[in-house]
Amino acid sequence: MYPFVNYVRTYLSIVFVAIALAGCANNPQSLQAIEPIPEINIENSANRLALHGYDPVAYFKEQAAVAGSPEITTQWRGAVWQFANKQNRAAFVAKPEFYAPQYGGYCAIALSWGIIADIDPDSWYIEDNKLYLNNNAVVHKIWLQDIDGNILDATENWRYIHRYPIHSKPKHNHL
Repeated sequence: MYPFVNYVRTYLSIVFVAIALAGCANNPQSLQAIEPIPEINIENSANRLALHGYDPVAYFKEQAAVAGSPEITTQWRGAVWQFANKQNRAAFVAKPEFYAPQYGGYCAIALSWGIIADIDPDSWYIEDNKLYLNNNAVVHKIWLQDIDGNILDATENWRYIHRYPIHSKPKHNHL
């Protein structure tokens, strides 16, 4: 009925996605890497800290992003994991596959788009007892619009991306 309105909606949608992608691709140099990405998203190679030091178990038990303590840690898959208390560490040690975030702790929506991005520990979602993290609040809202579809795409891309160099083209890419 109003073609101009449809044009404006389409244009604004494209602008919105572009802004969201700019937030995800916060380190474009990393996309030029020729080595496979680490299995676990670590803060840096010196401290090898997973989840920016946040407690993975707290997302499930407290339904909140809770900073871990540098005094309460464990190592798993080459990363150091911090916990808010010893009970959470014990739960993680008993079932690390259950509590660890999906896709190695990389941004889930970025993976559904076929790219790698870091996360904001406060942008999270639990679906079917699995923890998914995103880069920021904007892309997190996009994630929530099609959780099942995003999980399917991210899972397929993760199978490919985490084993091969980043510059390789993933199987699913919605860009």
